[in-house]
Amino acid sequence: KDAGPVPYYVCFLQEFVDGGTLEGLAQDGKLTPAMLVQAMQDLASTLASLHARGIVHKDMKPENVLVKMRGNQLVAPKLCDFGRAEIGDNPEDRADDVRRFGVTLFSLATGEGWTANRLIHEEHSALVARLSEAVAASGDSSLQALPRVLGKILDGGLEMKEVLELLQGL
Repeated sequence: KDAGPVPYYVCFLQEFVDGGTLEGLAQDGKLTPAMLVQAMQDLASTLASLHARGIVHKDMKPENVLVKMRGNQLVAPKLCDFGRAEIGDNPEDRADDVRRFGVTLFSLATGEGWTANRLIHEEHSALVARLSEAVAASGDSSLQALPRVLGKILDGGLEMKEVLELLQGL
């Protein structure tokens, strides 16, 4: 069994993931544009599945994503730290997950760290503008659509399944 009650305790078993965090991968300069897009697509799928089941994570950020690696290849990102997660169908909580997802995308694509959630409270247009500058400076044409996608995510009103569809178009 992967989980189950033990007298006076509840135990959960989890796969051991030894690749560090998505934040660490980015800080080490090992997060390629292709890996970034793959990771964000996988995380959008995970969050969409959670939301469909009435669960909100409430703490999406690069340090809360473990990475399973095979050599230099990203096998799978694993969303972790469900300490703030809640069960319920509150649209504001889902919207907060979407916003935090967008800021995570920004942080990983630009290399700007979370620094005590500073980015969460910044104007969306400023984040989109800085991402546009970073994409232009990178010269990587595969990232050209990211600022437009980030703008749609941060404008609000999208559910995670719609965010996933946007990312699958990259």
